[in-house]
Amino acid sequence: MALTSLIMWRLGQLMSDLNSNNALPELHRRRQILLLQSYGLSFGVLALLGRVGLVDMLGKR
Repeated sequence: MALTSLIMWRLGQLMSDLNSNNALPELHRRRQILLLQSYGLSFGVLALLGRVGLVDMLGKR
C-alpha cells in the first residue's frame, strides 16, 4: 500500500511539473514524460498483480 501511494504521489508531482512549466527545455520535458510513463506502467503492473492476488484469494475460499 505504501508503494502504491508513493507511486501515486510521484505521478501527481510529475503531472504538476509538466502542467506548470511550459518553458521547460525539450530534453527535460521528454525526460519528465518518460518518467511519467514508467511510473504509470509500474502502477498498472502493481494494480494487475493486486487484482490477480485478490482473485486468487477469493478463489481459495
